[in-house]
Amino acid sequence: MNDPKYIWSKPEWPHFYHNTEAFRELEQAFIKDSLSITGLLDKCSPETILEAQSNLGIIETVYTSRIEGINLNTNSIFESYLNNIPQKREEKQALDLLKLAIEHIGKPLTHEFIKKMNRTLLPELEHAGNYVGDMKIIEGNQLMDQHRIIYEGVPKSRVEEEMDTFINWFNASDPSTPLVNAIRGHIHFESIHPFPDGNGRVGRAIMLIGLCRDLQTTIPLAISRAIEDSRSDYYKMFDNRTHHRSLDISNALAIMQPTFISSIQHTKKIIFLSKLRQKLKQATLNERQKKAMNRLINYELGDGFKGGLSNSNYCKMTKCESKTAQRDLQKLNTLGLLQKTGTLKTTRYHLAV
Repeated sequence: MNDPKYIWSKPEWPHFYHNTEAFRELEQAFIKDSLSITGLLDKCSPETILEAQSNLGIIETVYTSRIEGINLNTNSIFESYLNNIPQKREEKQALDLLKLAIEHIGKPLTHEFIKKMNRTLLPELEHAGNYVGDMKIIEGNQLMDQHRIIYEGVPKSRVEEEMDTFINWFNASDPSTPLVNAIRGHIHFESIHPFPDGNGRVGRAIMLIGLCRDLQTTIPLAISRAIEDSRSDYYKMFDNRTHHRSLDISNALAIMQPTFISSIQHTKKIIFLSKLRQKLKQATLNERQKKAMNRLINYELGDGFKGGLSNSNYCKMTKCESKTAQRDLQKLNTLGLLQKTGTLKTTRYHLAV
């Protein structure tokens, strides 16, 4: 019996399918949750929406890179953004990719645009922006000759044709099934694996474009932020490429639906933090208070500020004395920018989100 080694070598490729009846309820739950973002944005000023868009772009940049093992400094990127300081090369290239994707929302995919995304992300890489094919995903240490090939993308002779099929499917996909489109499309693109590097980050940017198109929003979902929380589930999404080699994506849909629901919660939190940043701009504060508040928001946009802000933390952050810190923190609490918990030595302050 002929058993194709990789999913793209199956005769029925790339006709993915799933149990539509079983998944309809999960799809509808995702769409319903996504509408809460629209409701939240309707209550935001244009300035807050722009702030949220920038914050979400930065968060997606950090976490889509982290999924690939590239740890960008969240606070550094936000400080650069707030103070208009040039980013480091790696940060700038990753941010430019997300900006490019956000600007492309609502427009059809083309070969030229997908190649431009790869060049933008990795301009120094030989063959960046070219479909090369024959790409191998290797597990282990190749330099020590202790590795094994766990997946191979489509051959060079087929890569252009396969990307043409993917683009045509993407542009014609039914917008009433945003979650199915996102997961099916991501598996499809990553199975082709057209580029020498950056396939994961470009693939997630394409997924973001598709989600925003289908949900009719220009605010990117924090999907990479949510994937980072459940990375093992994300990798299971691709198990069928080699192990079972089935084009049935029902299992991938069931595994990943909670992650996409989580991305909505992360997105809403970032919108709330963006509203707080706008409120901060309108408040009469000294430079110490502005610095501390912006720092706290930056932390919370990322992995959070553990344990709350104490008087001593504030002193270190702003280089002031304890009594000055106490007055500053009390005012921030009175203005509704911080919330106070505890008493005496256990007093802590948290962002009022």
